Amino acid sequence: MTISVKQIFSMFFILFLLFFIVLPVAYARQLVFVFDVSRAMDTQCMVTEDTGLGIVKDKALDLLNEELIMYPQSRVSIVEFSGTSAATKIHALTSWKKIKKSLKELTIDNAAPGSVSLGLQKAMDLLERESTEISEHQKIILFSATKENDQGLLALLSKANQKEITVSFQLFNKQSEEKDGGSLSDTEQKITISSFGCSDQKLFNGYEQKVFFLVRQTISEQLGITLGHISKGTDIIKDLGVDTYGAYEILVMLCDTNNVPIPKNLSLTNIGEISKHIVKEKKNQTRGEGPQLSKSYKKTVYYATDRNVTGNPDPDEYFGTMRSDNSALSYGLCTVSIPESHQLGQIESPFLGLDFFESTEDHFVLLAVTPLSKSEMYSRLGKNSGNSHTDTTANDIMVFIHGFNQSFEIVAKRTAQIAVDLDFKGAPFMFSWPSNDSLFDYWADREDVNWSVAHLEQLLIDLNKQFPQKGLHLIAHSMGNQALIGALNRIALQRGPLKDPLFKNIILAAPDFDARLFQEQIAPAVVTLAANWSIYASKNDTALTYSGDINDAKRLGIPLTTLEGMNVIDASGVEVTPWSVPEFHSYFATKMVVVRDMTMSLKGKPPRIRGLIPDSSNPFRWLLKLPKNVMQEKGELLEDSNYLE
Repeated sequence: MTISVKQIFSMFFILFLLFFIVLPVAYARQLVFVFDVSRAMDTQCMVTEDTGLGIVKDKALDLLNEELIMYPQSRVSIVEFSGTSAATKIHALTSWKKIKKSLKELTIDNAAPGSVSLGLQKAMDLLERESTEISEHQKIILFSATKENDQGLLALLSKANQKEITVSFQLFNKQSEEKDGGSLSDTEQKITISSFGCSDQKLFNGYEQKVFFLVRQTISEQLGITLGHISKGTDIIKDLGVDTYGAYEILVMLCDTNNVPIPKNLSLTNIGEISKHIVKEKKNQTRGEGPQLSKSYKKTVYYATDRNVTGNPDPDEYFGTMRSDNSALSYGLCTVSIPESHQLGQIESPFLGLDFFESTEDHFVLLAVTPLSKSEMYSRLGKNSGNSHTDTTANDIMVFIHGFNQSFEIVAKRTAQIAVDLDFKGAPFMFSWPSNDSLFDYWADREDVNWSVAHLEQLLIDLNKQFPQKGLHLIAHSMGNQALIGALNRIALQRGPLKDPLFKNIILAAPDFDARLFQEQIAPAVVTLAANWSIYASKNDTALTYSGDINDAKRLGIPLTTLEGMNVIDASGVEVTPWSVPEFHSYFATKMVVVRDMTMSLKGKPPRIRGLIPDSSNPFRWLLKLPKNVMQEKGELLEDSNYLE
C-alpha cells in the first residue's frame, strides 16, 4: 500500500494538533504557589545575607521551571499569607518573565507567623473560583517556615484529597545543610512534604561565623527584633536602645550560655567584639585545637507521675493517659535531646509531628525514660548540682506541673525547654498527672487533675524532707494550677500559719483556677509557704476566657486580681497570635519578655529590679515592661514614658 504526500501531510498535521494543541490543553494545570511572607521567613539563614524568603524564591523558580516544562499551558497564581491575613496577589501568569518579576517583588511584611491552614484555604478557594472543565489538574505548592500541627490543617488536606487537588508542602529549615533535606508522600503522591534549607557552602564557613550567628540569634530573640537589624558593627546600647544594665545582662547571658568567662571589660557592647571574646575563650578551653560544636546536647529531667505504665518500651509511649494502678507514683528520669540551634521559647518539632522528619539535630526528642525506685531517684537527685559557682539556683530543684491536653512526652520536652530557657542550673523535675492528651477532654482532665492533688502534696512534702538545704521552685501552668493550689492548700492546713517558707518561688502561669475561691479562701492560708509568689496573667488569654465562661467563674488573674503578698504580673502587652494556643496561653514559656522576667524572678530579683512597672494603686500588681523597639513596632503605649526609660 502506497501513502500519498497528502496523507503524510495530514498525519503530520494531526500529530501536530495532538502534541502541541490538544495534549497541552488537556494536561494544563491550575498551579497555585503559596508563600509565607511573615517574619518567620526573615531570620532563617545563618550568617549570609540571604533570608528564608530569598532561598524560597530560588526554590520556587526551580519548581516552576520543572512544572512549565511538563505543562507549558499551566495557569499560575500566587498567594501570600502572614499574621491573620492571606492575600491573592497575582492571577493567570503565563509569561515566564512576568512570573520571575512577580516572585522578585515578594517581600517580608514583618507580621507575626501566619497560619498554614489560612494559606492553604485561600489557595483552595482560588482553585474553586477559577476551575474550568478543561483544567482538571490542580496543584498547590506551599512554602513556609511556620510550624503548625493542628486538626484544622489535617481536615483541609482531607478536603483537598477529596477534590483530587495535589498539595506539596515545601518546608524551609534553616538548619538543613543540604539543599534538599528529604521528602515524604502518601501512596498516591497526592500530598507530599519536602524540606530544604540554605546551601551548605553558604551556611557554614567557619566556627567564628557560626558563633556570630548564635550571638545574633540570641539577641534577636531576647529583644524581639529581626536579624536584619543586627550586624558585627551593631552596638547593643547605641544601636538597639538597650540600657546599661540590660546590655550587661545580655553579655552575662551570652557568656554563661556558651560556658565562657565574663570579659574583664564589662562595658563590652559591640556584637562583633562579644563574638570574638567567645571564640577566643572557646579556643583557650580546647588549647588551640579548635572547638567543635555538637549538633545537639542532652538534658536530664527527673519525674514523678501517676499515669499508667503502658508496657510499650518506646519513650514516647512509655506512660499513657490513664490513672496509675493503686494510685501509685512512678519515679525516674527522662533524657531529652535538645538541638544546638534551639531558639528560646520554642520546642522545635517536626512538621505535623511526623516522626519521619524527627531529628536530634533539629528537634526536641525524648530519647529515654529510665524508671527508678523512689529511694534511688532521691539519691541521684541529692547528688545533682549545677556547675556554676555563682548562680543562686545551681543546687536547687525546679518542679513543673503541666496543664490540660498534654502527653508525658511533651511534658518532658517542655520541662527541658523551660529549664534551658530560664537558665536554671539546678535539677529540672516534672510532675505529670494523667491528662487525656485530647482537646475534647477538658472535663475528664479536670477530674484527673483533682485526683492527683494528694499525690502532688506527698511529693512536695517528700522533697522538703529529703532536701532541706536545696531551694525548691514550683511552676504550674493552666490546669496544672488545680493540682498545685490544691496540694499547697492541704499542706498549709496541716502545718498552720506563720512558719518559715517551704519554697523559694511559686509561679502560677496562666492559672485555670477560680479567682474568687483563691483570693477569698486559699491565698490567706498559703501565702506564707513561699518566699516569693508570681502570678502571670493576660487579658489576651482566650483559653482562660473560655474556661471562665464554661465554668461560670472568672479565672485567677483575669481581671487582674489583687492579692496581698503575691505579685500579679500583667502580660497583656505581650504580642500574641490570636489563633495560636502556644502564643496566647503558653506565653510564659514562648515569649521572650516573659521568659526573661521569670529567669530573674527565679534568681531572686524583686519586681522593681526586674524593670517591671508598678501599679500606683496596688504594691503587688505589676506591668510587664516591653523592650523599647517592640513598643515602637506595636505603636502602642508610647505616651507613657515609663515604658521607655
